[in-house]
Amino acid sequence: MSNEGTPGTQRFIPLRYKELLSAELRIIEVRGRTVQSKAALVQVDKISGKGMRFLSELLFPVNPQIVFLFRVVILQESIELKGSINWSQREDRFNLFEVVFTNEEAVKSKLIMLLGNLAKQYMPLHMKAEYYYHYFSESTYDFKNSRINLLL
Repeated sequence: MSNEGTPGTQRFIPLRYKELLSAELRIIEVRGRTVQSKAALVQVDKISGKGMRFLSELLFPVNPQIVFLFRVVILQESIELKGSINWSQREDRFNLFEVVFTNEEAVKSKLIMLLGNLAKQYMPLHMKAEYYYHYFSESTYDFKNSRINLLL
């Protein structure tokens, strides 16, 4: 494994995926009312079955009553993810946001499957057996640092 730790710590496996993963973002609900905003393109920093972090030059509200829809394409397959922004921070000329997904179980399972398939294709060959041994649905795919963080 690429780094050592005790149970409950994060360890990681390198990921050779060097492309930027982007998402199309729209606001679909505000305080229970359906709305339809224009789309904005954002860069995915990290993603897991529970949520993601993304970068944008735009500012978005941090409010649990605002629901966003993210359309992400992973391995030529599109998936739509719903969630609310629960945190933001300014980083250089970009804003970093954290989203907690509110997807149904079927959507979460599809996302985890797509991310697992991505890992199988882009991780170093000698690491694949370790990935299968340590794979959990709680893995976070860190595109900024080209690695898969495993929560052990």
